[in-house]
Amino acid sequence: MVKWRNPLTEVEQKEWERFTVKSKSGSLIQGMFAKTVQQHPKGTIVLGHPMGKEAKGYFLKRNYTHLLRDNGFNTIVFDINGFGESLHGNFSYFEDITAVSNKAKEITPDLPIGYHGISLGAMYSTVSFSDINHKFDFAIVESSSTTLAEFWIQFPFA
Repeated sequence: MVKWRNPLTEVEQKEWERFTVKSKSGSLIQGMFAKTVQQHPKGTIVLGHPMGKEAKGYFLKRNYTHLLRDNGFNTIVFDINGFGESLHGNFSYFEDITAVSNKAKEITPDLPIGYHGISLGAMYSTVSFSDINHKFDFAIVESSSTTLAEFWIQFPFA
């Protein structure tokens, strides 16, 4: 476990609202919400990170959030349990994704809620989508493994 570092400048951090949501994984999930820079939001996109210590910082560093916000979407980034600033829970990472979908709907109740997950964030989103409590209206599932064995084959040392 390494301490998470926010890649945003102090000025950029002022554009984001922090939140905490309780997940059925047993963790308190840490997330951040930023409004679009457009006058009329098209929706809210939740970004689910790949496995790695930068966690939600993955999307912040690579300008996913700028691209989405510049094009009319509110944006949510969060840390899956045990990553970034979120506490350790269990391996039911899909519960974290479902919990954040509910928080997204609470924050922006009148907008469609989308999800973009990469690798780890993509793989567990497919389980979250089977939960009747999720609030997603659409999704992008990028680089998802179909099994844990398929995922871990890429990381033989781990």
